[in-house]
Amino acid sequence: MNKYLLERYPTIWNTHIVWVLPLALLAQVLFFIGGFCLINDDMHYSIYSSYEGIPLILNLIVSVLLLVGWLIYLFRNNALQHFYPLKARQLFGQFVCFFLTILLSISLEVPFFAGQKAKAHWRYTDSYIDEVLHYYPEDYQMYDYTDYYPQEQVEEYYIAQNAQRLKETDFKYCVYEPLQMFVILSFFMAMVLFCIRATGLRTFLFSVVFSGVLSLLVTMLAILFIPLTEFTSYYDEECAMGLFLLTYVVVLVLSLKLQGKIRKLFSGVLLNVSITFFGLAFFFLGYLLIKVLYHFIYLASISEDYYDYNTFNT
Repeated sequence: MNKYLLERYPTIWNTHIVWVLPLALLAQVLFFIGGFCLINDDMHYSIYSSYEGIPLILNLIVSVLLLVGWLIYLFRNNALQHFYPLKARQLFGQFVCFFLTILLSISLEVPFFAGQKAKAHWRYTDSYIDEVLHYYPEDYQMYDYTDYYPQEQVEEYYIAQNAQRLKETDFKYCVYEPLQMFVILSFFMAMVLFCIRATGLRTFLFSVVFSGVLSLLVTMLAILFIPLTEFTSYYDEECAMGLFLLTYVVVLVLSLKLQGKIRKLFSGVLLNVSITFFGLAFFFLGYLLIKVLYHFIYLASISEDYYDYNTFNT
């Protein structure tokens, strides 16, 4: 098996995802089943508290075991530090493998809540919820009147209310937003892992120090120069992003131009900074382009309205 992968799919063999991805997918399925089975008629608490305790502890344990076990095997073979010739698509393939492995290993909370929502849609229909809740106002609080209603009616009210919350509001905050957070975190962790694999842990630590010092200098420049003019003070956020982008472009150009011309440690530091902050720089660039496009459209609409107004008056 190893020989087959090494000869035909070296990227898969080198990243060891052939065993960690099935385990991560199995963990995702088991957490989905756990969330599905947890929803029952005795659930009178919020979905947020349903993940506290055993599910959260199991998530941490499983995620740590998957990642630590994978990293132990991953650092046994490092084609980059042994100068094994790799093509650009193979390097990109390694990064994608890192990203998928980390994402599937740490995002076990998402299938857990997805399983709860699936159980709520399957077990508690909209007609059942409407039949129970339509007798009560929207801002009705049952706990103020628990002494006046039979216990069965109180329980039925809470079951329908929790089911409605789970099917509508809570899913957005417990699935979509955590998934976005896990994607961003996995992307950053994959970049860090790729940098360590490419340049070594010592060089990466120097890169962290260099990034901190450089960020401090850029922040001081922004504090000193942005308030100097009315234009920069009005667009302070955009100017700060532009200063960061300019700094990143300088580091990126130096990283490309000085490869092989300076010490390996310095070139590795520049390479790590270029890779690690690529995502943030891309986000800032997109944000600034959208802002510039919006201002152009806004100015064009104002000019058109002004022209129409003058034409109407004449």
